[in-house]
Amino acid sequence: MNSINSQYAHWFSTIVSRYYQSRGFPTFDYALHSYFVTMMCDRRAISQRKSIGGILASDTSHEFDAFHSLYRRMAKVCSSDHVDRSPFSPLAIVGADQEGSRSGQVEWSGTNLHIHAMVFGHPDCRDQLLEFAASASTLPGQVGLEMASKIEFRPFDPAIGVTDYVAKALSKSFYSPHSSQLLRIYPNPNLGPKLKYKTIHPLPQKLERIQILAQREVMETDFQSAT
Repeated sequence: MNSINSQYAHWFSTIVSRYYQSRGFPTFDYALHSYFVTMMCDRRAISQRKSIGGILASDTSHEFDAFHSLYRRMAKVCSSDHVDRSPFSPLAIVGADQEGSRSGQVEWSGTNLHIHAMVFGHPDCRDQLLEFAASASTLPGQVGLEMASKIEFRPFDPAIGVTDYVAKALSKSFYSPHSSQLLRIYPNPNLGPKLKYKTIHPLPQKLERIQILAQREVMETDFQSAT
């Protein structure tokens, strides 16, 4: 595991541990209540909407908006109201991915953009989340999920891990200016249907420092090349 991946792995592990500790489960085996989630989007519909709005194909906002709607539905199953503040709302670490991220260093382009997430459920909501996961494939096309073409929940596999599943493109595009657009973490204070996602989990200082220095170096190189 390279240094960027290991930093993300440590950060994600801290977030998951805090989620369960704050709910009274300091030594909880979260693998029993966790899922890998993949959301594919209707490429033609997404491209058309982005084109109409003058949005670049590499922009992740529409795909993440679809997941935002999916998370609201999932959280309501576990907590009927106040999903942004309920201790029963699941934790979700969500990453944008693109074609080719499995092999080699890939600059972010948004090709065949899709969403991967790790969902960690509250122990008291195991049955509700299990039922939701089983019916997730029927959700594409419903209100808020019109852009989704496929939603799949799979039981968590410790052999894969959170970072390898969620952050493939994120870690390989770490030095890109697009990297800040490739990750979301829920619950989020802004969970209304018309509210925008609000970043509440800033990068750890070490990751942020590496990223800032690297992006500055890229910008300086580009400037020198242009002159």
